[in-house]
Amino acid sequence: MLDFEKVSMPTDLSWFARRYNALIVGFPMQITPEALKKDDICSRFDADEATEALKSAHSFLSSVADEMLNLADNENKMAIIEKTFLKIDFLWSLGYYGKVCEEGNEYCFAFEKKNLRNHRRTLPKSYTAAFDAISENGCYAEYFKNGEEVKGYKNCDNGMLHFDDRLTALGIYLFVRKCAQKRWYWDEDAAGSYTEKLAYDPVMHCTEPYYRVDMRVFVCNERLKYDIYEQLAGYSDEIVGYFKMIYDFVKILYPDCLPKQGFYNYICCAVNFMADLRHNMLGAVGLGHNEHSIGFYGSMSGKVKEAAIAELGDEMKQSDWFDIASGENAEYAIKIMKIKAEYGKNIIPKKKEQNLC
Repeated sequence: MLDFEKVSMPTDLSWFARRYNALIVGFPMQITPEALKKDDICSRFDADEATEALKSAHSFLSSVADEMLNLADNENKMAIIEKTFLKIDFLWSLGYYGKVCEEGNEYCFAFEKKNLRNHRRTLPKSYTAAFDAISENGCYAEYFKNGEEVKGYKNCDNGMLHFDDRLTALGIYLFVRKCAQKRWYWDEDAAGSYTEKLAYDPVMHCTEPYYRVDMRVFVCNERLKYDIYEQLAGYSDEIVGYFKMIYDFVKILYPDCLPKQGFYNYICCAVNFMADLRHNMLGAVGLGHNEHSIGFYGSMSGKVKEAAIAELGDEMKQSDWFDIASGENAEYAIKIMKIKAEYGKNIIPKKKEQNLC
């Protein structure tokens, strides 16, 4: 479950629901039986069946996320969002910790209770509540203990989850397993800044494509390269235009500082304009916290701040963090980035051309 206690998270839950659903990716037409025959996850299954299974899973997962859009003013909006994520995280956990099996003419999830985990934020806090919730979506479960059928999850040691569509379980299983292979939106598999205290764990750190129902992972080869503007899904054209002003400024003058891809916190993510980790950022744009603006962070100190005060005077804002809700705000952010590029250690100096004469 996403942490709504974070300062960056939206307080407008209706906007959060729209933003989440806007980020969902349509089913890729490039997914064909011929493509899946070459896929390491799908190749052991019938290619035609695997293709249809992924379509079924995409439809099912999208419909679950769509439930968040039903937020009437007189209802407990957080309760609806929490239940939706309970289902989404539950299906992720079954795909990761469970097994898919064929029973009769259908695929279903088989699980061993001892193998399920719920101590991570990407997993349901209560499996009992999760099984009850997913029953609203045409699913039903069978529970067993020592080979005998029992009443519910609390009393079982294993069980099975069935879906309305005979192929949905297979599709979710294939998708989750594919997502868990690597960080598809990142340039490499390395854990990066993760430490022994916060170890890299696929069930925690490979969820972004799953939350977006982004099945392009099956047809993208080594990494999924997407249009950076996908991260602005849900915003108005006006707000996207303010981001474009900043992006185009960097693209023209400081292309080495164009942002790398990666949904760092998914709904509320950061787009960092920087050359690499050894250089300070020109600036960072925060997305998702507000429907009517995007955030900008351009911290300054030392001679960079002195230069900004000298050049901007009364225009200088008191805070390094401010919202961009107008063209003027975007232009101010560009002025800050220009000063940081000139006086700070933010860009990679161009190598001088050798005189070969």
